[in-house]
Amino acid sequence: MPLEMGHVPTTNYSTSNPITAYDSFGSLELYYQDDDRLRRTWYPFRSTSGTINLIFTAYPRQIVPTTRPGPRFDLREDQGGLIGSGVSFIPELAFIPTETEMEISVSWDLSHCPPDTKAVWTYSEDITSHTIGNIDTLSKAVFTVGPLQGTSTNITLISNHTESFGIYCFGTPPFSLQDLFERLTPLFQQMASFFSDESGGYKIFLRRSTTRSYGGTAFHRSFVFEWSDDMVEMIALNLDAAFELLAHEMVHNWPKLDKCSIDDPCGANRTWYMEGIAVYYAVVLPYRFGLYDTKRFLEVVNGNAQAFYTSPLLKRSNAEVSDLGWSTFHGQRVPYFRGFMFFVLLDGWIKKASGGKRTVDDIVLEMLRRERNGLSYGPDEFVSLLRGELGEESVRKYEAMSDGEPFFDREDGVYLALNFTRSDAPQYELGFNESSISEHKIIGLITGSRAAEAGLKEGDEIIDGSLYGWTADSSDRKMKLKLRKEGEVVDIEYSPRTKYLVESWQWS
Repeated sequence: MPLEMGHVPTTNYSTSNPITAYDSFGSLELYYQDDDRLRRTWYPFRSTSGTINLIFTAYPRQIVPTTRPGPRFDLREDQGGLIGSGVSFIPELAFIPTETEMEISVSWDLSHCPPDTKAVWTYSEDITSHTIGNIDTLSKAVFTVGPLQGTSTNITLISNHTESFGIYCFGTPPFSLQDLFERLTPLFQQMASFFSDESGGYKIFLRRSTTRSYGGTAFHRSFVFEWSDDMVEMIALNLDAAFELLAHEMVHNWPKLDKCSIDDPCGANRTWYMEGIAVYYAVVLPYRFGLYDTKRFLEVVNGNAQAFYTSPLLKRSNAEVSDLGWSTFHGQRVPYFRGFMFFVLLDGWIKKASGGKRTVDDIVLEMLRRERNGLSYGPDEFVSLLRGELGEESVRKYEAMSDGEPFFDREDGVYLALNFTRSDAPQYELGFNESSISEHKIIGLITGSRAAEAGLKEGDEIIDGSLYGWTADSSDRKMKLKLRKEGEVVDIEYSPRTKYLVESWQWS
């Protein structure tokens, strides 16, 4: 099993917390080896006989104030319960192809637990459940046990097959769990129908963090949404914010682009599609299904457009952005909004060329059909479908988008019969190096920036502050910092934007 996932440690089964095993011959002594990929593999000292049984104890990860946020894989204690993904505490079978089909049974023994204890995992709420799957079925599932509250319902898919949709949490979230459930259930049902999903339910697990955190991680047919109490006021975490984030994540169940190829080792031509399509359908489908009114639709669409235009990495290519990886927040966000803008415009191009008979849906659903039928569905196939719809000019626009160059003009921006008008806005500028946040001190202060004018000095200690990535999504949001300057604690607030304007367009 991996020793860590995205700098998040998994359960450390070692000499101090070993895995014990036995087979038909009795006790089976194991030893382990770690490789340079940070994976630990266990081996028996002798040949095995019959069924092999493993016994191990998984302890929740210990969280301290300096624990960095990261992918929500780890097993954690949460308000009297436990929540974590299988990859963080269940050893995988080694040397077996991932796609090998197997019978999987999960049983919970709650006989020594308090009477209000409930156990749920991605595929069932039952004490004992059985499913057919592979290694990923366990490793990419979410497991929860404790004083769990939640609500679920059966939904009917296009095959008339019923599956469960549910939301679960410990404690009390910062919004009504029932209201969130009632808003998301019809959206998931209609999304599943739109994408012709014939099997598979979906479960959302909410996890409260004791250290600053906001976001989530997707798993097979499930999602872990994490927040901390201090984020509720800081980012106005409410029902609408939760709905929008989870709508985005639910889209990830369906349209995908195949894994990176040798020519695209970093996923430069993949991430923009995966995230852009999720941003696109997370706003378009709620509007199409009547879950957004026009006012809210425009607010979300224009927020995405503003984030696209005012990114300091707007002119960087997909490859350059991919190389930046997690070293900069903006490198992570560019694919979301660049992909969104491309799909909005592509929809308009296709409608215009076909006289309204075809849309971007036709390309996306064909890519999904290819995946389900075992055909290739990578960047080359997408470009081929693009060429078939619109010819070589559309491929040139795709290449311009990939290179960080302009790929549309004002006439292309007419979408859903809306006006597309120029509305220049200041570019995002934090005013100092992003590394200052993790280093807890101001590094690389930009002379003349709004941050400098607000009173920040090189070397000031950062005690607390806004989630700076959140401030990038709207030009109205302020950066708030609590600093220690020469022994004195001061609060500073400023607009993390340039004094000059950059070209920006909005719909109305």
